[in-house]
Amino acid sequence: MENFAFGFFGVVAACVLILIAIPQFAQSDDHASIEVMHWADGIRPVMDSIEKNIVKNASLVDADRGVEKNILLRPEQKRPDVFEITRLGKIILQGGSYGQFLILIPAFEEGKVRWRCFAKPARIVFHVSRTCATDAEKTASP
Repeated sequence: MENFAFGFFGVVAACVLILIAIPQFAQSDDHASIEVMHWADGIRPVMDSIEKNIVKNASLVDADRGVEKNILLRPEQKRPDVFEITRLGKIILQGGSYGQFLILIPAFEEGKVRWRCFAKPARIVFHVSRTCATDAEKTASP
């Protein structure tokens, strides 16, 4: 199982690096990037609810329990076509004007929740990753 996880995350990391290495400067990418950044900002309350569940249970299991699937966007902002939260707290958003996606994966280590973020268009991964690294860290109560 450990080898599978290592291989899986290695492939995911390689895919992210490939997406970052290929520059995309079309106007559609700019528009798609803005939409995904709005999703990343609007999903914060959902992430907070998932984090509370994880810290309370000291486990990822049932991290989605009682979490409202509500992304905070202004009416003029395009909503994702797909919005899923898995039992282990992974958030998947896909759709928008150009088929972009945002995947947020929680990890619970040493009493803290840390988020890994994957997005397309690739150039917004840096914005979303900074948000995940700085805002999504919660400490479990002793």
